[in-house]
Amino acid sequence: MGLKRRSGLGLCAPVVVGGTPPRPTLKPKVTYHAKTGRMYLFGGDKPADEVRAEYKLCDRPIEQRNALYYLATSIESDRMSWCGPFASDTAEPFLRNIPSGAIPRSEHVWIPAANPDFLMAQGGSYMACGVSYMDQGGMADWLAFDTEANQWTELQPPIADDHSEWAVPKNVHRLPVLSGHAGALDSRTGRILLLMAFGEEFEIPAFDPKQGLPGFVFFSEGEPAKWDFQALETTGEGPSYRAWYSMTITGRRLIVFGGAHQAFEQGKWQVMYPDDVCTLDLDTMHWSKLETLGATPEGRMHHGAIALDENRLLILGGERGFGETSRGLTDAHVLDVSSATWTRLTESLSTPRHATWVGCGPPGAVRVFALGGDSETFSVFEFHAEYSV
Repeated sequence: MGLKRRSGLGLCAPVVVGGTPPRPTLKPKVTYHAKTGRMYLFGGDKPADEVRAEYKLCDRPIEQRNALYYLATSIESDRMSWCGPFASDTAEPFLRNIPSGAIPRSEHVWIPAANPDFLMAQGGSYMACGVSYMDQGGMADWLAFDTEANQWTELQPPIADDHSEWAVPKNVHRLPVLSGHAGALDSRTGRILLLMAFGEEFEIPAFDPKQGLPGFVFFSEGEPAKWDFQALETTGEGPSYRAWYSMTITGRRLIVFGGAHQAFEQGKWQVMYPDDVCTLDLDTMHWSKLETLGATPEGRMHHGAIALDENRLLILGGERGFGETSRGLTDAHVLDVSSATWTRLTESLSTPRHATWVGCGPPGAVRVFALGGDSETFSVFEFHAEYSV
């Protein structure tokens, strides 16, 4: 099997979308909701003019949102239309209008839950109008969004305004502050898996490379009030400590790729971008390092990682560096996990920088879209490629 371009179309082409789109957003969080066939967008960053200059992300002032939109899709007819927002769009610090809204954030986890009516938002970073949400710039809350009622449910209280923990019943477990981390739903067991990244304010984690990423398992069966979590116990050599990596499930394997961390080499601290592939067997919970063949993509962060079927993972775009040294990547690669082989597809993705990639549809018939990014309007592009014999 190989990847081919759809007849008469460029590899990436803009999509005409109806309705009123969100405001331009950098690295928006988007997830596909299989029950409704919608792409839900929540959170991300937007350059702002009136933000104190000392508070910056990648040397650019930011303003974060809490509005939630969805992009209604009809795969058969190619019709798409924006709907929303479903909460007041504001950057006011310390927003407390849950359950009607949620604290603005970026760098959070935003994925489907086992219950097909719910989506889950966890953690992330908050900074707006020059005021950090908390000293570490990260959050520890845990929210569920009911797609039927368009309503938020708070599952774990956030940190209070004075940065102290709110009172929590003794039988309720808490999550640590998490940001720049990743999560995935194991649809066979109904569990949500999280790997912890870091809790420092927009800083790259600097840890012993031999120290693996600690993990958590969420039990998401039933109603949100019944959800709980526990530490993830695994064997083998897992991924080194890092942030802004991708975490994708293909078949019964969880795959971690990319990210960034600091390491002290040649007498100074340097940013490292690992290009290794770590896989977790979801039945045995054993980590392995995949020794790959072919042209390995260079390490990156903030990239797209989409499971095309039970054996193939698509990696798109991303970036390396920060501020003036930041470099956007425009390549796309496919990893065939069954043969451990990389295949390069293109070096010239024509999509806005800081766009978010999302896959829609069942395995083997996935359509890939890029949403948002650094452009004057909120754009939508489709990656026109498909697998065939």
